[in-house]
Amino acid sequence: MSRAGDLLFLAGAVLGTGALWLGAVGCAGDHGPTGGAGAPPAPVPEGPAVVNDAWRIVKMATAHDIFTVEVEVADVEAASDVARELIAPLEGRYQEVLIYVYAVGESEGGHVPLKRVQWTAAGGVVELDYQAPPPD
Repeated sequence: MSRAGDLLFLAGAVLGTGALWLGAVGCAGDHGPTGGAGAPPAPVPEGPAVVNDAWRIVKMATAHDIFTVEVEVADVEAASDVARELIAPLEGRYQEVLIYVYAVGESEGGHVPLKRVQWTAAGGVVELDYQAPPPD
């Protein structure tokens, strides 16, 4: 699958519909044809399904075999779970997956994310909590 296809795959996976949902999501990377009138419907990919407003992806990008996602979460306590849910369908497809998690309304305007969740094949999942007090 192409990098643009992976962006569509994740967008479809998190929506659970397979529909192209790029109007509300900023994307960078390879851009391929997206089909048109009469194009067959996209297959429904396996992955996390979203049927509520608990979180929303605000940006996705790929470059240099790294997939980056910025997401806003309604429940900051669920930030790690949401990040892991987004990483799951991408594991092994990239050298690194980075999820930056923000509180609702804080993905723009220079706010610091709540946390960054990183996945690599060598290191697994590593979380960096930007809100945690510095160690003594």
